[in-house]
Amino acid sequence: MSLKYRYTNQQEVPAALTSHYVEKDGSFVLNVEGAVEKSRLEELSQNNALLARERMNCASDSTASIPMKSANLPMKNAGSKKRSTSRPAKSRKSSKPGSNRFAATSKRNLQSLV
Repeated sequence: MSLKYRYTNQQEVPAALTSHYVEKDGSFVLNVEGAVEKSRLEELSQNNALLARERMNCASDSTASIPMKSANLPMKNAGSKKRSTSRPAKSRKSSKPGSNRFAATSKRNLQSLV
């Protein structure tokens, strides 16, 4: 048996459960912490949906006014995915442990300053 949250008058409340219902605004409501009426829950759900739609409309309106300059730029990797054969692909890892291209470049720059 499920419990009903609200009864319109005291005669509708089952006799065994009368101690669990309190009178509130002319009707008898189940005395429980954290319970919310279904109508209030539906109202909050509708308001959240409305706010989400408004947020989406505002976001689309603000981005629509921004000009898209990138449309004229060439796309990266627009052609085939095959690499050019004019130059072999560089290995990302150095054969020497602890060395990298940035360290070598900075050493050359320091030597040129001295």
